[in-house]
Amino acid sequence: MASINGWEKGGIFTWVKGTLGERTGWSAMFFQWIHITVGMDTMMYVIIEALSITFDTPWFNTTLIVRFGLMMLILWATTAIQVIGIRRIGRIAEWLFILGIALPVILIIISFFVYVAQGQPLHMQINWSTVFPHNLNGNTLVAFVLFMLAFCGGEASAPHVKNVHTHE
Repeated sequence: MASINGWEKGGIFTWVKGTLGERTGWSAMFFQWIHITVGMDTMMYVIIEALSITFDTPWFNTTLIVRFGLMMLILWATTAIQVIGIRRIGRIAEWLFILGIALPVILIIISFFVYVAQGQPLHMQINWSTVFPHNLNGNTLVAFVLFMLAFCGGEASAPHVKNVHTHE
C-alpha cells in the first residue's frame, strides 16, 4: 500500500484508512501503538532475562534499577542504530540474518540428517495429525503467537518500497 501514489507518507493509518475507512485506520494505529508499547517492553525483558541466564547474573533481572538501566541502554542503542541509516542497517541485517537464522537452521537440518543416518531413534511421529493441530486450545494458540510475532514490524520498512532498486 505504501507504493500507491499519495499513500507513501502516513504509515499504517493512511494505508488502512484508504482501504477500510477512517475508523478502521484509527483502530489499526491504536493497535500498532499498543503493540509497540507493550511489545517493546516485553522484548526488552526477554533480552535482559536471556543476558541474565547467559552471564549467570540473576541481579540483571532482579534489581529494579539495573533492569531499568539495561532497558534504557537497549532502547537508546536501537535508536542510535537507526540514525546510522537504512543502507548500513540493511547490510548489518543481512549478516545478522545469515548468522542468526540461516546458519543455525542449516546446521539443525544437517544435524537431523546425520542423526537419522546414524540409525538413531526418532522420538516423534510425523504424520498428518501431528503436523496440523486438530483442536485449538491454549497450548496450540500459545505456540501460534511465535509465528505471529515473526511477522510483526513488517510495515516498518514498507514506506521505503519505492526506494528499492532491483538487480537484473
